Parts: sequence; structure tokens; C-alpha cells
Amino acid sequence: MVVLRLKRKGRKKRPIYHVVAADKRRAAQGRIIEDLGRFDNLNVPNKLELNEDRVIHWLQKGAKPSDTVRSILKNEGILYKMHLLRWGKSEEEIEEALAEWHEKRGDKVDGEQSQKDKQKALLEAEEKEYKKQLEKKAAEEARRREQAEAEAKLEAEKKAKEEAEAEAAEKAKAEEEENEEAEAESKQEEKAEAETDDSSDDEEEEKKES
Repeated sequence: MVVLRLKRKGRKKRPIYHVVAADKRRAAQGRIIEDLGRFDNLNVPNKLELNEDRVIHWLQKGAKPSDTVRSILKNEGILYKMHLLRWGKSEEEIEEALAEWHEKRGDKVDGEQSQKDKQKALLEAEEKEYKKQLEKKAAEEARRREQAEAEAKLEAEKKAKEEAEAEAAEKAKAEEEENEEAEAESKQEEKAEAETDDSSDDEEEEKKES
């Protein structure tokens, strides 16, 4: 059985595929019956060169395309052209039908692209909003942190002030107590001296009388 498949060519990391007609029993890289075109899927859009008449020739002879080749032929409208030929359409009818098919497919591709653009724009908008929310959250966290630091600083200053006032009050109280003790001692000394003086006067008077 003849199959239409891709045969890998090109160099390492830069393949290019040949669309070939080959015997199914032979290896994928083995001998081919006919080279039908080229397919380069590394380009954007993909680059495709096909001998359409020979592809249709092999399809009419019963050749079976691989899944990849079938997808390529479907996207190019060749399978649709095969159906039109089987239905016995004239060349003019086929050309008209293919032109309409390509137009509809172009509108579909444009619509899909437009939808992709909308989805991309939506994702970009969502990402932008997400980043905006992250920035807002970070700003709020920074504001709360600054506020907490300011409150902690005020609390520390208040505590330091209270401690300083308490220390000053305690020191003033201690000084006042020391002054009171010193005054009391001074009064006691004066009293003791006065009593000593009175006692000396009495003794002198007694001596005079005797």
C-alpha cells in the first residue's frame, strides 16, 4: 500500500520535512516512490510547498495519508477538492467552491485570531490588575509597619519620660528626707549644747556658794 507521509530532512535542530509517497512496508527514512513537496513548521506561519496535482493523483489511486499529512491536506483544502472531484463537479464549480471555502476559512482564522487577541488582552488586564493589587497591598503593609514603628517609638519615649520623672521624684524625695534628717540632727546637737551650757552654769554657782 502507498502512503503519503513526512520524511525528515535538514540538519540537527533545524529539520525540514519532505511530503512523500512511499511504500508502507518500507522504513520511514527508507526509499520513496515520489517526492511531493516540502513542509517547514519552524517558520511562522508554516511554510508549505506541494505538488497538488500529484498529491491528488496518489489519493485517487488509493494512497492513505498519515495523520499529519491528512491535517496538512485538510488545511490546504485538498481533501475538500477531492470530494468535489468525486461528486463530478466541473473545474469552474470546483474553483468557485474552493474560493468560497478559502474565504470562509480566512474569516474563521481571523475570528480565532481576534478571539485570541481578546483573550490575550483580558489576561494582560488581569495581570495588570493583579500587580496593582499586590502593589496596593505592599503599600498598605509598609504604611501599617511605619505606623506601628511610630507608635512603638512614642510608647518608648513616653515610658522613658515616665521613668525619668519617677527617678527625679524619687531623688527629690531622698534629698528632702536627707535634709529633714540633717535638720533634726542639727536641732538635737543645739539642744545638747544648750543642756551642756546650763549644767556648767549650775556647777559654777554651786562652787561660788560653797
